[in-house]
Amino acid sequence: LGSPSFKPPASFLKALSSSVDVACNQGSENECTKNSFMYTHPAGAMRLRDLIASEVVSPRQGGVQVSANNVVITPGAQSALVCTLHTILSPKDAVVLTRPIYPYFKTNVEMWGGVCHFADCDAHTLDIDMDSLQKAMKRGGKRLKALMLCSPGNPSGKVIEKSQLQGITRLANAHCKKYKTKVWIVMDHTYW
Repeated sequence: LGSPSFKPPASFLKALSSSVDVACNQGSENECTKNSFMYTHPAGAMRLRDLIASEVVSPRQGGVQVSANNVVITPGAQSALVCTLHTILSPKDAVVLTRPIYPYFKTNVEMWGGVCHFADCDAHTLDIDMDSLQKAMKRGGKRLKALMLCSPGNPSGKVIEKSQLQGITRLANAHCKKYKTKVWIVMDHTYW
């Protein structure tokens, strides 16, 4: 369920150690540079945010224009989800989750007072059942704030296809028009 039970590869540990050595060797002989170990910007290191923004613009990612100012780096997906839900949810707001589900999605929603409604996936294809999704959204009604999706799914491993994402977006837009509200689509692309 996305919880590693193994040590990082030796190559990773060596690269991590080397990066610390490089940062220290940028100063005088035995001194780390002043900026090597200072706090970064609250949204994350600008160099990394620039790199991520440039990747999102690539055709592989669908050609969406994103500025580094719209990118936030967190120490893991859980932190990003906690921050996102804390920002968009008020107590009693509804969130639709798909089953099978990564268990911490439900925990994160409930931590901020949200109410979970569930949409099922097809037992054979693991595609999100669009009728089930629409019913779950209807149960959320005017209080629906978000659809939380994970692709590839955890624990299923199912990748949500572009055509299905387009269908989900159409359902969300129709819901927004009907209830005169906004619905966030929160995507967990942990393994993207």
